[in-house]
Formats: sequence, C-alpha cells, structure tokens
Amino acid sequence: MTAWARQLRYGYLAYFSKPVSEQILVRHVWKHKSCRLLEIGIGSGERAKRLIQLATAASPGSTIVYTGIDPFESRPSGGGMSLKLAHRTLVATGAKVRLLPGEANDALPPMANSLGPHDVVLIAGDQTDESLVRAWFYLPRVMAAEALVFRQSAGATGDEPWTQVEPSVLARLTQRQHRTAA
Repeated sequence: MTAWARQLRYGYLAYFSKPVSEQILVRHVWKHKSCRLLEIGIGSGERAKRLIQLATAASPGSTIVYTGIDPFESRPSGGGMSLKLAHRTLVATGAKVRLLPGEANDALPPMANSLGPHDVVLIAGDQTDESLVRAWFYLPRVMAAEALVFRQSAGATGDEPWTQVEPSVLARLTQRQHRTAA
C-alpha cells in the first residue's frame, strides 16, 4: 500500500468510519504509531482487526503485537467469538497474536510479567468493575512508559464512547488494589 493510500485510509477511519466511538482509538494508534495493543474484552473481534490493520499501515515494516483477554466460549451472555475463531481471524492480519481466555482478574496476573510492554490498553464496556479488581494491580506491568488506557463505561454497548483513563485515576486504581492486596 502506498503512503498516499495509507493516509487516505487513515482519514476515512479517523473521521468517517462507524462506529464513531472508535475514532478516538484510530487517531491515537495512528498518531503514536502504536505497535503493541492490549485489549480486554474483544467481543466480535472486528475492532481488534481494524486496529491491527491500522497499526500495520501506520508503521510499515514493524511487527504488530496484539494481546486479547476475553472469556470467549465461557462468556455468560453467549456473545462474542470462540477462541479458535478469534485466533484464526486475528493471525490472518499478520500480527503476532496472543489470546488469553478468561476474565481479566484471572488471565492477567499469571501472564503480566511475560507479556511485555504495550502502547495502548483498551478495556471494553462489557468488562465490569468486579472483573477488573485484581487486574488493575497488574496493568502497569504490561504498559509501556507512555502507554494510554482507553475504556468504555462498564456495561456499555459497542457504540458507547471510549475515554482515556487519566493517569491520576489509573494511579489511584492501581495503588488502591495494591493496598487491598497487602
């Protein structure tokens, strides 16, 4: 893909694509040339696929690393996709994909030290505050120094807006969890 075609695709995704709520994610990934993405709650996998493709276009020649945490088949509501289908779909993008089945509270702690730093962390609206209680403590271990966390409000659908978790709020959440764990 030529540089002009990449820029045109970015412009479309950043300002005209649906769902509109994801445009902030598109702009961030492109602007910061994010190559390492962590998503908690991948749902249908379409957002992950789009963001991996965008990261690939933003940083041609770079290896894109995607980590997804999701209950997959054990999702209580039955929605989402199977682990096997998610892996097949996301590996087809050319990214290095690592999928962790389960809730963030259970999947992140044993893997946090081996995942490496991520540039962007996304927490989908289907993730409840209860499903993140222990995960907050481990989140800084998988974040690069300049990483940002984006979250939909708990219980949100796919069209709800994504907002950046402010560093002061993130620090408070991770410290609070650390004090309760001690």
